[in-house]
Amino acid sequence: MFTEERESQSIDPFDTFSTSLQTIFSEVPVSIADPTQSFSLKGVTVSIPSPQASNWALQADSIWRAALYLAENLPPVENLNVLELGAGAGLPGLVAANTSSPKTVVLSDYPDPCILDTLVLNTRRNQLDHKVSVIGHEWGDMSTSWPHQFDVIMAADILWISEAHQSLCATITRLLQRHENAIVHIVAGLHTGRWTIQRFLEKAIESDLVISSLIERSTITGAQRRWDVEREEAEADRRQWLISLTLKWNTQKLQMLQDQNRTSW
Repeated sequence: MFTEERESQSIDPFDTFSTSLQTIFSEVPVSIADPTQSFSLKGVTVSIPSPQASNWALQADSIWRAALYLAENLPPVENLNVLELGAGAGLPGLVAANTSSPKTVVLSDYPDPCILDTLVLNTRRNQLDHKVSVIGHEWGDMSTSWPHQFDVIMAADILWISEAHQSLCATITRLLQRHENAIVHIVAGLHTGRWTIQRFLEKAIESDLVISSLIERSTITGAQRRWDVEREEAEADRRQWLISLTLKWNTQKLQMLQDQNRTSW
């Protein structure tokens, strides 16, 4: 259940992934809430960033349905180091910190001051700043300072720019812990585009990651189906579906990294 507040007027909570969305909206929205609103889910309330005009293309000024799904369906994070990439308002990462007991949580997004300031505000308003930190990072930038690598890297709706896939994979492979249980968990709405998602999958495999699981799920009925890049559907139907993807290290690459016994990264 979630609550959104517009100009301090509270709206009754309703189930995001129920058919009520089709009643309230003419079609299922791919995003819910904007910078004029605060948004609550699972005991966490967030403000939504309003990026600088030069960074509007980042699409950080909304709560996306994929982020709601991820926050409601988190991977196991108990006693693990967790990173949320492309965090926006930071909803999934903050829900993870609030409802589980991760070792650490880092929220990261492009180093736009408005985005980062909002993330810091959201950690403080939820009294989670003692265990959640914020780091600005442009994907692929190897100069960013990180406290450690991460057992779980998660993200929602970050795949829609194909040109950024290589840089995204460079960041993931730099920061993913070198052990067999380390995972990358990504949720993306099919409005991203099937072939755009497929291009990311191919780039991830080229980057020594393997697909551990990949399903399509309806946010209306909860139905599941296998991933099919060539499936055709009407736009209204596509907006109801997302993909849930889990990546892990390629076993041979992981063994090589472990054999190197690196003490720094």
